[in-house]
Amino acid sequence: MARRPPRPLALLLLAALASALLAQGRANSTQDCCISVSPSSPIFPPNLQKRLVSYRIQGPEMGCHLEAIVFITQRGRQLCVSPDADWAPKLMKRIDKKNRKAATNGRGI
Repeated sequence: MARRPPRPLALLLLAALASALLAQGRANSTQDCCISVSPSSPIFPPNLQKRLVSYRIQGPEMGCHLEAIVFITQRGRQLCVSPDADWAPKLMKRIDKKNRKAATNGRGI
């Protein structure tokens, strides 16, 4: 018995469903994207630097159009910085070191 070719209506419905799911996924992934950064981001003041708890690197792989470093404060505020800011890598290393130290101290309790 020969197989029947797929029906055009079924293929069209499948394509529409796949397109809707992909669009929904993109919309969800871009909710937390930075929409702008200063061309020459000034360094954060020391009192703000102490309140930073983490960071993430934003880029096209996250569904965002703008590349940025997003620093996150203790209160959850997100601060977008240009990846070209020469001071940003140093601050990222400082946050990593602080988080490693906190994780090590937390295990000893």
